[in-house]
Amino acid sequence: MDIKGGSEDNLNPKQKFGDLKVPIAFVPSASIIYEALAFKEGARKYGAYNWREKKVESMTYIHALFRHAISYLDGEDNDPESGLPHIGHMKACLGILADATETGNLVDTRPVKGNAGELLRKLNKEK
Repeated sequence: MDIKGGSEDNLNPKQKFGDLKVPIAFVPSASIIYEALAFKEGARKYGAYNWREKKVESMTYIHALFRHAISYLDGEDNDPESGLPHIGHMKACLGILADATETGNLVDTRPVKGNAGELLRKLNKEK
């Protein structure tokens, strides 16, 4: 069955292969646009693709992600410095972490592994 719920018998042969690939179009357009705007601002400030030219430390982007997240959580939609949505800056931080992970360009400076994920799952089950 294809993604839209049709019968496999009626599919174009190309679709059978296409349905096996990453469904990029599922990502909302606004999400991509917000992130692209943040990357444009980053290119202006630091140079385009700067995270590919030199290795990046994970905590640099985690700290930035949290700063944007708490500002957004506290009711501030746009970053006062850039004027752009905090959401776009958060996505850009995550995008750089993902890219650096996949290109081998990440220096993992996170603290020693803890058990936050396990603790959250345990507490969620106790409700």
